[in-house]
Amino acid sequence: HTYSREHNHVLLASLLALDIEQIENIDDISAFWVIDNGHDGIPDFVDFENKQDVYDTVNIRMRDRLNVRVRTKSPQRLNNVRDGIIKFINDDSLFQQRYRVRLRQNQEMITRLNTDIIQLDSLQKIIFEESRTKQPKIGSQMIFLQEQKTQLLYTDILPLYTRKQTLESDRDLYSEIVTVLSEFTIPSKRDNGGMFYVKIYVPLFFIVTLLLLIILANRRKLSEVYYKY
Repeated sequence: HTYSREHNHVLLASLLALDIEQIENIDDISAFWVIDNGHDGIPDFVDFENKQDVYDTVNIRMRDRLNVRVRTKSPQRLNNVRDGIIKFINDDSLFQQRYRVRLRQNQEMITRLNTDIIQLDSLQKIIFEESRTKQPKIGSQMIFLQEQKTQLLYTDILPLYTRKQTLESDRDLYSEIVTVLSEFTIPSKRDNGGMFYVKIYVPLFFIVTLLLLIILANRRKLSEVYYKY
């Protein structure tokens, strides 16, 4: 955004890996926070006016989502701009480091969950086998056994499977540093459409016409003044 406002086309072209001609068509690149009302993990709106209270703990800025707005004279090349922005983010060393840490922690958690699932599954089988093999040795002998609640172990294993599947899904779906959730949308109405030119050129044409009429109406006096001085 800063380079766009300063018209630093050379540096902007280098960062986005675009040619100068494409950069000159860009008026502005801005990023805005996505707001989560109620802190439920669901995005609700984009703070285009930057009015969100940073101390609000209920309606918060989402830390894993960002809205990018591009003002350009050539909407047909928005795909190139998108690729350039993604490249700019991917080249950032801090994002690269956070990406590696995220993948490592994800794999460590999956490995741990697999171990816990195997151990709980083995424990359930051992309890079931012990309960089944305990039989009275003498016909008249009675053995009072407490029934093993193997179902409790199942309820312990199920959340582990759910957590594991969530981590695997995040790893596969968000396998890059940045993930595009929504592509650029071209507005149905241009900012510099017909009304834009009407507001600028109609008053300008009126002023020029008025000046010409004044000059034509007073051309004799203007001619006398010209030849006199």
